[in-house]
Amino acid sequence: MSAEVKGIDDAIAALSAQLSQKQQQSGKLQKLSPMEQQVEEGRELAREHAKRINELAAELASEVKGLKAIADQISPSYWQVYYKPFITGFKSISVPYVRSDGDVWTIVNRVV
Repeated sequence: MSAEVKGIDDAIAALSAQLSQKQQQSGKLQKLSPMEQQVEEGRELAREHAKRINELAAELASEVKGLKAIADQISPSYWQVYYKPFITGFKSISVPYVRSDGDVWTIVNRVV
Protein backbone atom coordinates (compact mmCIF):
# COMPACT_ATOMS: atom_id res chain seq x y z
CA MET A 1 0.00 0.00 0.00
CA SER A 2 2.82 2.40 0.87
CA ALA A 3 4.47 1.69 -2.49
CA GLU A 4 1.25 2.65 -4.28
CA VAL A 5 0.96 5.85 -2.25
CA LYS A 6 4.60 6.71 -3.00
CA GLY A 7 3.98 6.07 -6.71
CA ILE A 8 0.95 8.33 -6.66
CA ASP A 9 2.89 11.02 -4.77
CA ASP A 10 5.72 10.81 -7.30
CA ALA A 11 3.27 11.08 -10.18
CA ILE A 12 1.61 14.12 -8.59
CA ALA A 13 5.00 15.77 -8.04
CA ALA A 14 5.98 15.14 -11.67
CA LEU A 15 2.68 16.52 -12.94
CA SER A 16 2.99 19.57 -10.69
CA ALA A 17 6.47 20.28 -12.03
CA GLN A 18 5.20 19.86 -15.59
CA LEU A 19 2.25 22.18 -14.88
CA SER A 20 4.48 24.90 -13.46
CA GLN A 21 6.79 24.61 -16.48
CA LYS A 22 3.83 24.97 -18.86
CA GLN A 23 2.54 27.96 -16.88
CA GLN A 24 5.95 29.64 -17.10
CA GLN A 25 6.05 29.02 -20.85
CA SER A 26 2.52 30.36 -21.19
CA GLY A 27 3.45 33.49 -19.24
CA LYS A 28 6.46 34.06 -21.46
CA LEU A 29 4.38 33.62 -24.62
CA GLN A 30 1.79 36.17 -23.47
CA LYS A 31 4.52 38.84 -23.17
CA LEU A 32 5.81 38.26 -26.72
CA SER A 33 4.67 39.84 -29.96
CA PRO A 34 2.56 37.63 -32.24
CA MET A 35 5.57 36.93 -34.49
CA GLU A 36 7.80 36.05 -31.54
CA GLN A 37 5.04 33.86 -30.15
CA GLN A 38 4.76 32.04 -33.48
CA VAL A 39 8.53 31.52 -33.57
CA GLU A 40 8.57 30.17 -30.00
CA GLU A 41 5.72 27.79 -30.73
CA GLY A 42 7.57 26.61 -33.84
CA ARG A 43 10.74 26.07 -31.81
CA GLU A 44 8.82 23.92 -29.33
CA LEU A 45 7.38 21.81 -32.15
CA ALA A 46 10.82 21.52 -33.74
CA ARG A 47 12.31 20.48 -30.39
CA GLU A 48 9.73 17.68 -30.11
CA HIS A 49 10.48 16.50 -33.66
CA ALA A 50 14.23 16.64 -33.06
CA LYS A 51 13.83 14.59 -29.89
CA ARG A 52 11.81 11.98 -31.79
CA ILE A 53 14.36 11.90 -34.65
CA ASN A 54 17.15 11.28 -32.15
CA GLU A 55 15.15 8.50 -30.50
CA LEU A 56 14.50 6.87 -33.88
CA ALA A 57 18.16 7.31 -34.87
CA ALA A 58 19.27 5.51 -31.72
CA GLU A 59 16.81 2.70 -32.42
CA LEU A 60 17.91 2.48 -36.05
CA ALA A 61 21.57 2.40 -35.03
CA SER A 62 20.83 -0.49 -32.69
CA GLU A 63 19.01 -2.41 -35.41
CA VAL A 64 21.80 -1.81 -37.94
CA LYS A 65 24.40 -3.02 -35.44
CA GLY A 66 22.32 -6.15 -34.84
CA LEU A 67 22.03 -6.80 -38.57
CA LYS A 68 25.77 -6.24 -39.01
CA ALA A 69 26.54 -8.73 -36.24
CA ILE A 70 24.35 -11.35 -37.90
CA ALA A 71 25.90 -10.64 -41.30
CA ASP A 72 29.40 -10.93 -39.87
CA GLN A 73 28.49 -14.22 -38.23
CA ILE A 74 26.87 -16.01 -41.17
CA SER A 75 28.64 -14.40 -44.12
CA PRO A 76 31.45 -16.98 -44.44
CA SER A 77 29.00 -19.90 -44.37
CA TYR A 78 26.56 -18.11 -46.67
CA TRP A 79 29.36 -17.62 -49.19
CA GLN A 80 30.17 -21.34 -49.14
CA VAL A 81 26.51 -22.32 -49.60
CA TYR A 82 25.32 -19.71 -52.14
CA TYR A 83 28.63 -18.54 -53.71
CA LYS A 84 27.84 -14.90 -53.05
CA PRO A 85 27.98 -12.51 -50.09
CA PHE A 86 25.06 -12.42 -47.65
CA ILE A 87 24.96 -8.64 -47.34
CA THR A 88 27.31 -5.82 -48.26
CA GLY A 89 27.63 -2.11 -47.54
CA PHE A 90 28.59 -2.02 -43.89
CA LYS A 91 31.70 0.08 -44.26
CA SER A 92 30.07 3.41 -43.36
CA ILE A 93 26.41 3.34 -42.37
CA SER A 94 25.20 6.57 -40.75
CA VAL A 95 22.00 7.79 -39.11
CA PRO A 96 20.75 11.38 -38.77
CA TYR A 97 21.15 13.17 -35.47
CA VAL A 98 19.88 16.62 -34.48
CA ARG A 99 22.07 18.68 -32.18
CA SER A 100 21.81 22.21 -30.86
CA ASP A 101 24.68 24.58 -30.22
CA GLY A 102 22.79 27.35 -28.47
CA ASP A 103 20.31 28.75 -30.97
CA VAL A 104 21.71 26.98 -34.03
CA TRP A 105 20.40 23.50 -34.77
CA THR A 106 22.33 21.11 -36.97
CA ILE A 107 21.41 17.78 -38.48
CA VAL A 108 24.49 15.60 -38.75
CA ASN A 109 25.09 12.01 -39.73
CA ARG A 110 26.55 9.73 -37.11
CA VAL A 111 28.44 6.68 -38.32
CA VAL A 112 27.06 3.48 -36.82
